[in-house]
Amino acid sequence: MLSNWKGICFGRLGRFDDTIACVDDALSSVEPDSALGICLQLQKAYCLRRGEAPEAEIAAIRSVLSRYAKQFRTPDFFWQYVDAKTALGKRLLRAGHYSEGIAELEQVLSIEPRPAARYSARVWLHHAYYKLGELDKAKEHLENALNDAESASKAQLPADHPALVRYELALIAYKQVRLADAQRELELAYAAAQNPKTLRVISKLRKLLQQPQG
Repeated sequence: MLSNWKGICFGRLGRFDDTIACVDDALSSVEPDSALGICLQLQKAYCLRRGEAPEAEIAAIRSVLSRYAKQFRTPDFFWQYVDAKTALGKRLLRAGHYSEGIAELEQVLSIEPRPAARYSARVWLHHAYYKLGELDKAKEHLENALNDAESASKAQLPADHPALVRYELALIAYKQVRLADAQRELELAYAAAQNPKTLRVISKLRKLLQQPQG
């Protein structure tokens, strides 16, 4: 369906109003309760952002998940269900709804088999737990993210991902006054870093570690 593919292209360009127009055009020619109709409604829900506020998308994704709960419990909709729950969890965290977002992404991890997707969910969970001050849980998700990355294609992972994860582990260790661990993680981060921006961030923490501890 040409409108649907145009919508996907517009979405990747950040032209979300054009995406919604294309999806609405595609929806006009299919049954809303059909498999394609449900997928199109999810695609539209993912693009309802107003500025950087994700509240509209959160409400829309929840609405589709609730309206078609029976279908999402079937094997035919497994991947759509996993992707929708992941999108919902990330948007909840972006909106500052940490408890709700954590619950969604922890549920995703219980069923998500794809290593790169698990890596992404764990990094998001690390940020949420870090914000809540639960540093041990944040650390656990980062360590597991590194394990997931070993099984994922490099093309599916963010650039400089090992350095960034090691840096975050070093930062947690620094916050917990585990300075030897912080130094070790930071050296691993520095060795893996390729991006100048990443190296600058690592250097700042290095300077903090070199200061006398009171």
